[in-house]
Amino acid sequence: NATTWTCWPIICTPESAAWSPDGNRVVTTDEAGEVFIWDPATGKELLQLRGHVDWVGTAIWAPDGQRVATASDDATAKIWDATTGDELLSYTGPLSAINAVWSPDSTRVLVTFDSPDPAVMWDTSTGDEIFKFREHDAKIAGAEWSDDGSLIVTSDIDGSTMVWDSSSGEVLYKIQGHAGTVELTRWSPTYDQILTASNDGTAKVWDIGDELTAAVIPNDGLGFRTGWWFPAGDRVYRSYVDGSVRVFDSETGRELLSTPTQEGVQKSRIMFRTHVSPSGEEILGVYWGGTARTWDAKTGESLWEVTRDTELYAGEWSPDGTRFALGWVDGVIQVYDARTGQELLSYNGHPLGEITWMRWSPDSSRFVTTDNFARFNIWDAATGELSLDLKSDETTYRVTAVAWSADGKRLATYRDDGVLSIRDATTGETLQSMLGQDKQVNWIDWFPAQDRIMTSDSSGEIKIWDVESGAEVASLTFPDMYMAALSPDGHQVLVTTRSGPMIIFDIWQSREELIDLAKDCCVFRDLTPEERQQFGLPPVVQAE
Repeated sequence: NATTWTCWPIICTPESAAWSPDGNRVVTTDEAGEVFIWDPATGKELLQLRGHVDWVGTAIWAPDGQRVATASDDATAKIWDATTGDELLSYTGPLSAINAVWSPDSTRVLVTFDSPDPAVMWDTSTGDEIFKFREHDAKIAGAEWSDDGSLIVTSDIDGSTMVWDSSSGEVLYKIQGHAGTVELTRWSPTYDQILTASNDGTAKVWDIGDELTAAVIPNDGLGFRTGWWFPAGDRVYRSYVDGSVRVFDSETGRELLSTPTQEGVQKSRIMFRTHVSPSGEEILGVYWGGTARTWDAKTGESLWEVTRDTELYAGEWSPDGTRFALGWVDGVIQVYDARTGQELLSYNGHPLGEITWMRWSPDSSRFVTTDNFARFNIWDAATGELSLDLKSDETTYRVTAVAWSADGKRLATYRDDGVLSIRDATTGETLQSMLGQDKQVNWIDWFPAQDRIMTSDSSGEIKIWDVESGAEVASLTFPDMYMAALSPDGHQVLVTTRSGPMIIFDIWQSREELIDLAKDCCVFRDLTPEERQQFGLPPVVQAE
């Protein structure tokens, strides 16, 4: 019974609707050249962007959320102010503009056209053309930036793939190896390989260090839904439209395992998501038709399967690896033995609606669940009994992220009204509240000492908080970030980006640690008074 809205009579095609980075707005386009920005919660029209005179096939938000780029059949690409609706810049090409791709820092846009004419790199501040991608002999089918914005990979309908220096426009690598359109390109986590997938029925892994094909992964004519890297980058896995999953060695292309083809109607065979377990030992397939399956990632052995006549949205492995819990759209919670697939528990814990979060306690004795109706419960994982009904502080605000402290005694929660709280996990008492981030927090981690927590949000901002005082002690921004996770020892942060690699950053536990590191690795002189002020260091007191 969730509130819904439809942008009828606007014609919203799948390629012409996009969420803003903060999730608070939606942009849609139509065949008449109109572009609209909506409030997704109410369906209210916020802005109409007027300027195109023909079908607008693409509307893309800048990573900073301040502007929108559009590409139209009227042969123009435009940049708009997403707050006022003003047209800021316009670029006219030879034929229909097909796509616009923002750089990670929102300073440049790559525009492709429905013709062999070259794509264009465009300065989004001045409107100047920076350079054209002239090396392709055929129409460009796709383009993707590296996370740091230094590289671009493009592909065309003749089977070519190229890697470019985004500053100079120089072609660094030309890759020729497909007999059809290269539909998909993906960077490896370490940037030394590229995964390409073509309608010629093959996917290939390329070593761009020496331009040699490192692996060829046949498609067998089955088509595929997803293709991605294992976290270590040593394997790739793909899910197919016949419901199977295959894992390949990314160095040799040798198939390591293949799960069985699934029977039934098309909906039951298409995987909505595919996940690799945190240990990398198991694969979970969540099927659109209401099925969850797990396989051993080394042997391909089927571990267990769950099927219900509803959709599946939440699930998590228990920390001890022995169980897996599922939260369904109809509010049913199930707990299974991860090795045997035996159902241990099944009950309706959220009769009002969709379960959105499920997190196990560190000792695997309890788990917390949340839903879209602001319900927030802690359950006994062995019996299914309700241990605590928190109901999001009796408000209508949803909990969008939750994390247990290492000792299991406290919970850190974030509500979509911007409140970050520390709560007693036994009584539910609120121990500390603070005003959180401007954008919706999607992940929370505790430091091992349990004196600080780290939050990351949908706009790419990371914050570190002091639990006792509620004070913000550090803040970092990564515009292309999807989420950030703290290492078990609390000394590093892993940043997962939307369009590039995963990046690991060190965290120093004290000012003294940072000074010692700087002395060892980098600094060969005393800092100036200005530099000491810049890095938050106290001034040096001169001896009399």
